[in-house]
This record gives sequence, structure tokens and C-alpha cells, in this order.
Amino acid sequence: MQLNKVMTASATSGEPGTPTVVCGDLNDGPDAVTTTLLAGPDDGDIDRPDKGDPVRLYNLAPLLPPGRAYSRIYQGRGELIDHILVSRDLRLRLASVDSLVDDIGSITASTEPDAPPPSPTTPPSSPASTPKQHRSSLRLTEPAGILPAGVGANGPA
Repeated sequence: MQLNKVMTASATSGEPGTPTVVCGDLNDGPDAVTTTLLAGPDDGDIDRPDKGDPVRLYNLAPLLPPGRAYSRIYQGRGELIDHILVSRDLRLRLASVDSLVDDIGSITASTEPDAPPPSPTTPPSSPASTPKQHRSSLRLTEPAGILPAGVGANGPA
């Protein structure tokens, strides 16, 4: 509900609001209705501000490097169900985004082919049967004047 309040306040004032990042497991692909609804109205040109900017979020999925646009492997196929959506001001400052999938395991991987899935009270039989946590990397530029004097990217100087 906090996101709703921030975006609503921005829309009512007509000014861009607090830099906003929404990320998590949406259990849906980038083009799914639920994901696109969360993003808000389409933007014809990110470089030209418009009335939709205060309530629009940008899904960073299209900016992921080719071959790395997935957050889990299911039945041998990469799927992107974890998303990062950012407000326009952050999208304009984006230097790079990556999905750190080099060591991600399949959610169907197991060292015992016929082993039943682990129960809530029984731990998995091996580390291979549990997928590794997905991580992403976002790098933003710091344009002059974006941070208050005396405050660096890692907090107060």
C-alpha cells in the first residue's frame, strides 16, 4: 500500500515523486497483464516528460543482456518472473542492469531422479535440489546535484 500512496501523491501534485524501486517475484512474465498494470501507462518517449510520468514505472526486463533475461530455470527453460520496476528519474540514471544467473539452479534439479519433493519438515536431500537465490545488479549514475551536500551514495560523508 505504501507504493500506492507514493504514486498517488505524485500524480495529484503533478510533479515526479520520490525515486521508486519495486522489485520482487511477481510470478509472471514481463508482458503479463499483471506486470504491465503495475508499470502503468505506456511511455511514447522517455526523454520527453508527460502527464503519466508521476504514476509510471519502467520494467527493466527489456534492458537485461541477451541470454541473461531470466530469474529461474524451469524444465530446462529460463523464465523471467522476478522483476525490477523503477520510476522515470531512476530509469534515466540507469547505467546498467544485469540478472546474475551464472550459478542459478533449476527448480526441478535433483541428484535423485525419483526422489519425492521435500516436505516442510524434511530438508532437501542435497543442495542441488534447492534453487539458488536470484540476484540482480543495478548501477545508477550520480548526476551533479542529485544528492544533498555532504551525502554520498553510501550515506552521510
